[in-house]
Amino acid sequence: MAEHLYNLVIFPLEAIIEIFYLLFVRVTHSPGIAIVGIGFAVNILALPLYAKAERWQALERQIQKRMKPKIDDIKAVFKGDERMMILSTYYRQNHYHPFYALRSSFGLLLQIPFFIAAYAFIARLPELQGRSFLFIRDLSAQDGLLTIGSLHANLLPILMTLINVAASAVYTRGLASREKVQLYAMAALFLALLYTSPSALVLYWTFNNIFSLLKNLVFKARKPLRVFYAIMAAIAIAAMGFTVFALETTWRKRLVVLALGALVLAAPLFAKLGGRFLERSILPALSDAKERAAIFFVAIVSMTLLLGLVIPMNLVSSSTQEFSFLGGRGSPFGLVASAFSQSAGIFLVWPAVLYFLFGAR
Repeated sequence: MAEHLYNLVIFPLEAIIEIFYLLFVRVTHSPGIAIVGIGFAVNILALPLYAKAERWQALERQIQKRMKPKIDDIKAVFKGDERMMILSTYYRQNHYHPFYALRSSFGLLLQIPFFIAAYAFIARLPELQGRSFLFIRDLSAQDGLLTIGSLHANLLPILMTLINVAASAVYTRGLASREKVQLYAMAALFLALLYTSPSALVLYWTFNNIFSLLKNLVFKARKPLRVFYAIMAAIAIAAMGFTVFALETTWRKRLVVLALGALVLAAPLFAKLGGRFLERSILPALSDAKERAAIFFVAIVSMTLLLGLVIPMNLVSSSTQEFSFLGGRGSPFGLVASAFSQSAGIFLVWPAVLYFLFGAR
């Protein structure tokens, strides 16, 4: 059961992380640079989710602020079961349920599956053994960079936490104390969890926090999209310059990095063309919400059944004995079940989540 739950939620994210890692290693030949790269790449991919979480949190704050005076009055006058009944009636009149308060924690909950996927992937990377990066002597071990007498302490987790606290301070400016305490407690929790972890994982999460800091600064800006584009353009130009002038690699790989950088710089043009294509071609053809949902779910269920059930079952049936004890399983049905849950995670669970989170466009 735990394996199938892992396959449904974590495995798709771990697969994305592995793909980006292999791409970055192939270009840079440096596991350290690859880990930094996947930190930024995964966060860029998850940015629409974080933006949606931010809108939910803002909506929840507005509702709570509007309802707070009346709730305080009810709590001041009534007690016990009577208070609960009146509060329930007030929530119902405002079309609100206390369960909706979880929307304010969506941004924090979103980090958990990404963290587990990164931990599972980085913890089993054999090529990190003995590999150094910048001031880190061994990416597979604790950094041990602080030395006080005979005592050794890890510097990278402390740096990670300071950046996390800075990102939280920017994000919670002007918000309630409860949200500030929540984020600072999360920073302390990650410090406790990662203090003795391999340097590679702490490095990944450090750059994840740097991205969070930049993201929070962007969201607080008056024109966030322009600020975000300026930051991404600067990163793309820096990456192109580093690849061409500082990194020892083939011209073919340099051209790949230059092409990717050019795509980033041309992102506003592609976004404008994509928006026009949606408005003129896709949305008119799928204006009916039920028809659109039916097409989407038939597609993702078909992909799940084809790649998670039909193909694995045909492969196993071609040589049942060969697949009977593969991976320590006594029956090929366990192998098929694992393949099906992985396929469901990639093609069914996460696409369905994204479909329900976002609007028609």
